[in-house]
Amino acid sequence: MPTLLENAVEALQLGVEDYHSNDPRRASSAARNFFAGILLLAKQALVSKVPNANERDVIAARFDLRPDGQGGVAMVASNNTIDFTNLGARLQAFGITVDQPALRRLASVRNEIEHSSHQHTSGQVREAIARAFPVVSQLFNSIGLEPAAVLGDAWAGMLRVRELFEIEVEACRGTYSAIAWDSDYLAELPRICPDCKSPLVSQTVPTNTDYQDMQCRCRACGETNDGQTLVEHSLAEHLSNDIYNAAKDGQGSPLAACPECGVNAYVEGEGCVWCGEILGDCAVCGEALTPDTVSWDNSELCAYHASTGDRDD
Repeated sequence: MPTLLENAVEALQLGVEDYHSNDPRRASSAARNFFAGILLLAKQALVSKVPNANERDVIAARFDLRPDGQGGVAMVASNNTIDFTNLGARLQAFGITVDQPALRRLASVRNEIEHSSHQHTSGQVREAIARAFPVVSQLFNSIGLEPAAVLGDAWAGMLRVRELFEIEVEACRGTYSAIAWDSDYLAELPRICPDCKSPLVSQTVPTNTDYQDMQCRCRACGETNDGQTLVEHSLAEHLSNDIYNAAKDGQGSPLAACPECGVNAYVEGEGCVWCGEILGDCAVCGEALTPDTVSWDNSELCAYHASTGDRDD
């Protein structure tokens, strides 16, 4: 019976082969095979971390409690194995470091390619493979194998896909070169399509110099968005890990709606990267103001002391 690694290598090789066939009918097959290869490779990485454990236990999606016949209970691995929904957490628990945002995007793009009603373009498949490239490399590194030695020509094919993708990303970035950015943070922010989460978003009028007047089009899915929508979604995507960790730790979000302009672009430590608003300290208590604590009608006071002042009046 083929091992997890052998199945992973075969699926990855088939995915790259399907992609390079230049046959639009094989785009879905390329996506299916490549993503299946990633999942199998991740399972092999997990198994490699605990060579003395039962393979089924390591990759089981869950464990069921059963009577052990001696008055106690036994943990029995389910027949279902982990999928993309719980893969990230399992890898983290086993101390395997991969690009988690890329892993989440991988699942998202795969689902869109697999289930979308419109025809899948070669660009969408190229992007899906290119985004997964760092994950493949990190998983092979965790296993202790050189991908070039294992994947053969498929690895060279992946390198070509990655190179083409990066060329497209740079071409999109070039359409913003005339913009007079007020914020270095905003200028360097990766621009992510709100509809398909692709970074292949270009400005439709490259001569435009005002970022607040941007009109943008995604080269992957064709959707258009204004600059504010693009910035809000790009910030949320870029800061998704920090937002998640802050919520988990019961802390305030590093991204919030600006009390001045209302755009969801107030970044902790930066201020509002859309309008330039930077909150100072409360004029009464001296505490640093945040979008969560500032008074809604007085940007120099915290909400508490603004309300206290109102009552005194």
